Amino acid sequence: MMFKSFDKVQNWWKGQALLSPAYHLRNMVGNFWNNFLAGVKNPQAYVDAGKVQKGKAFEMVDDFGRKWTGPQILEEAKRTGVSGHGQYKADIEQTIENEITSGNWNPFSQGNKVFRFNRKVGGAIEDNARLTNFMYQLKKGLSPGEAAMEVKKYLFDYEDLTSFERNVMKRFMPFYTFTRKNLPLQFENVIKQ
Repeated sequence: MMFKSFDKVQNWWKGQALLSPAYHLRNMVGNFWNNFLAGVKNPQAYVDAGKVQKGKAFEMVDDFGRKWTGPQILEEAKRTGVSGHGQYKADIEQTIENEITSGNWNPFSQGNKVFRFNRKVGGAIEDNARLTNFMYQLKKGLSPGEAAMEVKKYLFDYEDLTSFERNVMKRFMPFYTFTRKNLPLQFENVIKQ
């Protein structure tokens, strides 16, 4: 009971802390940087991923001559856990989504229309970066499963935590998952690059 109350308050605080255009900009720059480390260097890749996200016509041919359409890419991204596993959609507890029944203006409710809009914007930004990396990996000829592993290496799977990390560490350190996964990645790339 005490932990559930603590989690509820902490999740409300996280929702407040992430409620700003400046946060979204920093998150986007961080995604660009981590994708750059993965090899994504062409800004057009983000535009192409946006087309796929919006369901617009898109086709690409990978380095082995296989043709990929937008719907195929999107389906594989969902199937392999690339979409919907960023900080907004996975790290801020799923219980928040369970509490939302309808939009309201109560500032203490996670169902608040402002919080919901903020999560939608943040999720779209994260999914764009994740889809960009996924498409880049597919273009190189990786299988969808291999491409998804690369995305999760550079943009992280926020649900991939041990029970101890989920139940203890995240309570002591609100943005533990990002720190735990990002620091090793940055140190590895300082040495490699």
